[in-house]
Amino acid sequence: LTLRHHFNHIAMAAGRGCVLSQRRAMVLAGRQESRLLAAALLALATCHSLVFLSTPASGPPGPRREMVLGGLLPLALPQAAHAGLALKNPLGWSGGFVEYTVADAFKVSMPDNYKVLEQQPMKTVWQGDRQGELNTMVAQAKVVEEDTLEKALGMDGKSLRDIGEQLSNKRPFGGSDFMGVEKLEGVDAYRFEFVNDKIHEYILYALVNKGSQKLLCTVITRAPGLLWANGNRYQTLGKIVGSFALA
Repeated sequence: LTLRHHFNHIAMAAGRGCVLSQRRAMVLAGRQESRLLAAALLALATCHSLVFLSTPASGPPGPRREMVLGGLLPLALPQAAHAGLALKNPLGWSGGFVEYTVADAFKVSMPDNYKVLEQQPMKTVWQGDRQGELNTMVAQAKVVEEDTLEKALGMDGKSLRDIGEQLSNKRPFGGSDFMGVEKLEGVDAYRFEFVNDKIHEYILYALVNKGSQKLLCTVITRAPGLLWANGNRYQTLGKIVGSFALA
């Protein structure tokens, strides 16, 4: 009886070990599926088009961006904005734009369902089509002494790629990856694209002459990363930046 009891105890322990092993395998499989799903969503949010950065860098890229800056970069390239141009939008936006003048120096157009949260002589803030700080747009200007955009950004003598790299380190939540840069047609302005785990941004910088003053003008458009492609939102944000014009 003692020997049989001992064998029964061994069999029960082995059975419990098998069940625990099966549970551990199921947990690991679930974690792997979650990682694959997150990767697929990120790829979907950034795979709309490609642009090649040909501007030479003055030094090697940072280690966390070597893969991004190796050649072809994902970057959406919408055309310049036109007031009233309709886009497919599941949130019910009519497709119309409203033009605003900022600092009496430049104009920018916002979708007509974006609400003004703050309006000052040198700065305007809008709430996008969703609530929350990550869905706010900003257009602002400040007086500077520098006579070039590179100097005004504190990056005189640097290439556009190096400027984008350094600007990306200053983005919210500990910095972003620099995805690309594009010059706007007809104005001396550049659109930079940045993305991190929480937010995706198009940011425009321009140096504008206003009388005897020089103004560093900035337009910030953004959305949470998972909403970037939802309802063609990245196209809408690109059209906002593309609407930049001198007042």
